[in-house]
Amino acid sequence: MNYCQKGIIFILITGVFLSLSCEQKLDKDELTFTSLMKEVKQEFAPDKRVALFDIEYVNKGNETIIKGESNLPEAVNSFKEKLAQHKIDYIDSIQLLPSSSLNDFTQGLITISVANLRGKPAHSSELVTQATLGTPVKIFKEEDGWYLIQTPDQYLSWVDRGGIMPLSTEKYSQWKSTPKVIYTNTIGHSFTESNKDSQVVSDMVAGGVLEQIGEKKEYYYVAFPDGRKAYVLKTEAMDYDTWLAALDPDQESLVSTSKTLMGVPYLWGVPLPKEWIAVDLPKPFIF
Repeated sequence: MNYCQKGIIFILITGVFLSLSCEQKLDKDELTFTSLMKEVKQEFAPDKRVALFDIEYVNKGNETIIKGESNLPEAVNSFKEKLAQHKIDYIDSIQLLPSSSLNDFTQGLITISVANLRGKPAHSSELVTQATLGTPVKIFKEEDGWYLIQTPDQYLSWVDRGGIMPLSTEKYSQWKSTPKVIYTNTIGHSFTESNKDSQVVSDMVAGGVLEQIGEKKEYYYVAFPDGRKAYVLKTEAMDYDTWLAALDPDQESLVSTSKTLMGVPYLWGVPLPKEWIAVDLPKPFIF
């Protein structure tokens, strides 16, 4: 074997070892990434129904890209610190939600009597939960006419454009300060005039919250989150603050309320978390 042949063999062997070394490092980094991600998920987002931490590791040529999205800044910061401690170099492509494309329209109000909230942005997707009229939600992003939201009981889900009114932080603060009424009848309607024989504006269910803009005889004059105006019977609704002050969630009251719903079709139910006592308006009934 001559000198040139030996040189070629040496170069080939060296290249193989370098390639293997590179691949081993990438494999090790990916394993470390997976382990660290599990740690962070366990600490900050153990339940994907209420916390979003969707991050992945991607190799592109000689570059490592960490991409995905999360609504948990603390979790993302913790994850990045752990990667730095393990000296993993990467290109940061993580998107923190709410998305900047929302232009501060990161609050929203449910605009229909009952909105179906889905696991994915499609009507055929799994029903995650429901939300009643006037429920305030956080908006994280918009995709093809659907909004990723979080309800007051922390559920993450998608609602279609027709069921929500996005608001800026300023407009949401203004809405919170307005007088409101809560619909207390099991089911009913709102009307264009202070007359139940007039045109129906919308169906109503217990727990719907509306802005009160006036009164007329036995009716409240109200505004929907999307700007529609209507009348609701005072016998089927209450001033929100009065209703809230009168809440008595003892055993007898809960049994009495549940009996009023006997025979009503059941579609979905979620537990009422104790944290709702401190949640901003509204706190609608959940059966």
